[in-house]
Amino acid sequence: MPRIVRLHAFGGPENLRVEEAPSRPAGPGEVRPRVEAAGVNRDHYTFTSGHQFTGHGFVQPVLPSRLGYEAAGVVEAVGEGVDRSWIGKRVAPVPGFDESRYGTPGEEAVVPAGTLSEYPSNLTGVQAAAFFCSPSAHITRGTARRRQHRADRPRVPPARVPLRSPGRICGRMTIIEKV
Repeated sequence: MPRIVRLHAFGGPENLRVEEAPSRPAGPGEVRPRVEAAGVNRDHYTFTSGHQFTGHGFVQPVLPSRLGYEAAGVVEAVGEGVDRSWIGKRVAPVPGFDESRYGTPGEEAVVPAGTLSEYPSNLTGVQAAAFFCSPSAHITRGTARRRQHRADRPRVPPARVPLRSPGRICGRMTIIEKV
């Protein structure tokens, strides 16, 4: 059974627990990557205090809850309606999904297929997990995601990607390579 990180009570990081959970199958429109690296940033302090921003305001997550969307890994399984060519690809999800349902810290995660971005081979899993925090990542990955939806096919970000300090947008970020 894979180990995952789950929030069991609102408050600080002491309420996060690493626990074993059955492997969750990828459902329709979802993929299951084996996570190589995952991140926790300052936005998660709001989440762990009981406030999840949904794009339409704040809601209280249902406990126990997964959290997080910064991750990088290799797709192991795809759900119904997802192109099987994603299997074996090195990917990182683009933030914008319900993290209490799809949280990423752990050995594996299930995320919406429409949020995937294949990352270039010159990045490590740790760099790819932290990548979305850089200003260039928001432009590059956002553009790749828009093109993917327009063309209904995956787009690969450029092989040469400038990495800037995650502090410019996200403040401090902790990257976890192994749980």
